[in-house]
Amino acid sequence: MSRAARREKTLQTLNIVAASPESARALMNALSGFDAELIHGSDGDYEVMVALGGSSQETISVLNALERFVTERERSARVTLDGREYVMLPDPVK
Repeated sequence: MSRAARREKTLQTLNIVAASPESARALMNALSGFDAELIHGSDGDYEVMVALGGSSQETISVLNALERFVTERERSARVTLDGREYVMLPDPVK
């Protein structure tokens, strides 16, 4: 399925604010199995936007990949989903 076709089926987007260009590239790598796109805002900020097709399993898979990413880097991530902002913290147990 083409990226344009997937975008048409998108029901939600998950946006993750990256602290730096390097962090954005690492995040893109961590989310490479999903429909992720790097966005460089006019204000200089970087975000990674992940298109979600609506399945709960897909959303959980993306969130699990993001949790692994923040835990490995030992840094939090600012996330927006459905217009609501969240902060994902590293798992202190891992």
